[in-house]
Amino acid sequence: MIKYLTSALGTPSGATKTSMGAISVPAGSKQIRGVWAYVSGPGLTTLECVSGKFNLESSDLPAIQPCEIPIAVTNVVTSGAPAYEVKVWPLDTDVPAGSAISITGYITLDMALSVAETGRWGLAVEV
Repeated sequence: MIKYLTSALGTPSGATKTSMGAISVPAGSKQIRGVWAYVSGPGLTTLECVSGKFNLESSDLPAIQPCEIPIAVTNVVTSGAPAYEVKVWPLDTDVPAGSAISITGYITLDMALSVAETGRWGLAVEV
């Protein structure tokens, strides 16, 4: 069975590596199948769009590092509202038997934005 885990909403800090919080993978999980992340903002315009990278770090699961994934550009539709599509990137990383692990996600944007951007990330875990 696949279980989907989601972080709390975070606030990236421009071109500075910023924690988007940790997710606890439940004990008894077998494998982390995939990961996703996005950044969006209420005031994005045709002159400003989001791109950057997403990192995973875990002292409980060192096999997951290094993990750097590009965040797809958030395009803006003609109404001025952001439009994005979350892509799930495959990881296929085994979880040690019986372990409860914590993984922290970080977002680093390519440039600082003038809008109040927010970010979220998540995992697809086989249990």
